[in-house]
Amino acid sequence: MTHRQRILKAFRGERVDKIPYVPRIDLWHNANELTGTLPERFRGLTVDEIHRKQGWPLHTVVPQEPRLKRFWCRNKLKNLVSSGR
Repeated sequence: MTHRQRILKAFRGERVDKIPYVPRIDLWHNANELTGTLPERFRGLTVDEIHRKQGWPLHTVVPQEPRLKRFWCRNKLKNLVSSGR
């Protein structure tokens, strides 16, 4: 069962093989990156890259305030372009 299937089944109240786990590490990542305390194995990685490395499903927060949303979309696009994805 994929992460997506597990999450959707749980939302529908259906049985799943294990409890869906989708950690939100964006605040942890930002704080530790800014203070230089990000663990060595995660330095230089984006939140999405850490999720993939750990085998976690991706979690994205999209701001609802229009100016923040434009800023988030612009930076997300810039990161995708610079990473070659």
